[in-house]
Amino acid sequence: MKPAPYYFEARTLLPAGQRDPYSAFGTCRASAQDPQLIRSLQEWKKQGNGLFLAGYLGYELQQETAAVLPHPKRVFDLSPMCLFVPEELRFSEEAEIPEVYTDPGIEWTERLRPDFSRREYIQAVGSIKEHLQQGDIYELTFCMQLQGRAHIRDPYALFHILCRNNPGPFAAVLHMNGLWVLSASPERFLARRGQKLVSQPIKGTARRSSDPAGDEKLKKQLAASEKERSENVMIVDLVRNDLSRLALKDSVQVEELFGIYSFPTVHQMISTISCETVPDLHPADAIQATFPPGSMTGAPKISAMQLIRAHEKQQRGIFSGSLGYVSPDGDMDWNVVIRSIIYDEHSGTICIPVGGAITIGSDPAAEYEECRLKAMGSLKALGLDITDIKW
Repeated sequence: MKPAPYYFEARTLLPAGQRDPYSAFGTCRASAQDPQLIRSLQEWKKQGNGLFLAGYLGYELQQETAAVLPHPKRVFDLSPMCLFVPEELRFSEEAEIPEVYTDPGIEWTERLRPDFSRREYIQAVGSIKEHLQQGDIYELTFCMQLQGRAHIRDPYALFHILCRNNPGPFAAVLHMNGLWVLSASPERFLARRGQKLVSQPIKGTARRSSDPAGDEKLKKQLAASEKERSENVMIVDLVRNDLSRLALKDSVQVEELFGIYSFPTVHQMISTISCETVPDLHPADAIQATFPPGSMTGAPKISAMQLIRAHEKQQRGIFSGSLGYVSPDGDMDWNVVIRSIIYDEHSGTICIPVGGAITIGSDPAAEYEECRLKAMGSLKALGLDITDIKW
């Protein structure tokens, strides 16, 4: 499949588990890539005219939402945000992943390598733990990126393989003039339905086992882990604080705390936080108050972002940001861009970013292994194994 220059498709679920009617895709007739990005979104929605917007919010939008400068080095030459108005939309009440009948046709010219060696990663985590011990932060999401070069004949087929191997309820694909973002995300950043806002952060990961009894044991260990619960509750508190800036009095609720959900390669701990807002809350104001996703920064949010800039080797780009849409009535749904493959068909650059939460009790070597675990779904989609990478 060869989509138009701008293309978006999402498969999302409502909190209650019903299919979201916005499994939508289209082609572009206008895009916003303005230095004052949130203002551009505000102006678009003021215009009305039934505008449906789709696109991405890049992690470096933090410069506008949180006044944190981005890392000077970047992999892809991207605006921090791009939204487009589709010429065509197609809606479906079903969001099943189709069978893949075509080979994506991957020809490697440069094999994937992580931007941190194991030794460098462990040293960086040690430095981050010093800040934790000093009380500068309570938790920090630290990431690395696997990068290589390839020619992929059909990235859209690769997206379906990624989703088939590692299905996530907030999967999405975005194509913009040769750049592909393929995300089998299990995480919702922010959804709005009428006056209700919902966020469902993930913090807490355990591997799966092929042995049913062993797998159930790993699941129970995750549910009982003090470390994973501590990571999760810190982000729940951060999200509650973000939503409280938008919420009607006494309306912020933790609908589910420490829920355990199973995916093909990992078990995850997911919590659900919601609030009620004024009817005329602008989508841009909701994004301004809550972005970037707290699960991808740490806490306190601004201090964590400053330390991320100091310790990571390059910009995150669309990773750790969000793919999503805003509908004409102001409802919206945004995922967290994780479990992803990012590919530039012009340069051949391919990137798999992964990361995890660092707390005062973290074991640096174990955190590195968690990053390897989280890369498995994307590597499998590319026809690779974790042993094919020179870690």
